[in-house]
Amino acid sequence: MAENFNKQKRTETMNDNYQVLVNILSDWNTSAKQKGDACVKMAKELGQNGQVGDLFEKCITKAIDCFERSDDDSCKCDLAQSYFTLATLYHHSNRKVKAREYYLRSIEKHIEGSRDHIYYDFEFYKFLSVNKDTVESILHTIMLSSPSKFNDPVDCPIAQDKNAKEIFPDQSVFDGLKVCCFGEVDYTKENPMPFFLDSKKWAYYGDMHKGICIRYCFFPNDLEKTLSNKFVFKKVEYKQQFSFERGIVSDGLLSKSDQYKEENEWRIVWFDRNNGNEDESLFVPISVNNIISIHLGYRCPETIKDKVIEFAKTKELPLYVYKVHPDPKNLFKMVRTQIYPTSLEDYQQF
Repeated sequence: MAENFNKQKRTETMNDNYQVLVNILSDWNTSAKQKGDACVKMAKELGQNGQVGDLFEKCITKAIDCFERSDDDSCKCDLAQSYFTLATLYHHSNRKVKAREYYLRSIEKHIEGSRDHIYYDFEFYKFLSVNKDTVESILHTIMLSSPSKFNDPVDCPIAQDKNAKEIFPDQSVFDGLKVCCFGEVDYTKENPMPFFLDSKKWAYYGDMHKGICIRYCFFPNDLEKTLSNKFVFKKVEYKQQFSFERGIVSDGLLSKSDQYKEENEWRIVWFDRNNGNEDESLFVPISVNNIISIHLGYRCPETIKDKVIEFAKTKELPLYVYKVHPDPKNLFKMVRTQIYPTSLEDYQQF
């Protein structure tokens, strides 16, 4: 009896809310964004009551129509999330072709809506394994790879874990995604150890101290020239619990377990639906002036050191090269020694 009464009340409330929605949509003074928000709100209420049917679909498709007509840039992420919701609905109703199309649109619109230029104000670093065959490429490009190739299975699990299909049912849409990860250069009191002296980072990311660590800065239009409008460069958000409420890009690629928050990570996320080979990396040319300094690991080979110094000499402004090694006074501690430029002749070339 009580259950029937509650069900009746929910139905009455839903009917009242639907009438409010109809009034909003017919109001000429209501903006397209406000109309879209109202449709999304109605869809959420339907979803919470398990009513994911024709009315739910109508609300989402109407929200998409409103957001697409809006000239408010803040609608782009709302539109991306609405694409994602509709794609999931299509997938579960066995309309796979439509589902895939709207998943792809969701990624594209999330990148478009999330893009900003905040990264211009920061410097970044990256530890890299290197050998005689890769050193030239590493010094002249940055490499973006598929998130399915990350070495940590809980980093971007929706692209790596085949059991994650219940969370994200069509992992093939990730084939056109490429990601590059950086650490943020940060010398605050909360992060007193310089990144280049962190022995754990050298061991884990720097090929057991045999690699190098490059410090970067990116100037306006540097990345735009090569990546066009298909990328976003954002700081990673660290969370205790994985969720999938803000779409593929924000929750799937730009969030990570808070166990890694000391990494202070940023990511370039690039997407091209026509570049669907997850096994191929994307090599993005950079200018020599995008590199500020290079640190060589304690075990970095002499051949690599010679190549790096040769590269540093091509820069118009000084590019400092350092060797990181244990402190002779305390072998538990790492220190660095500048190995280029070191002479008056070195400095005179700048």
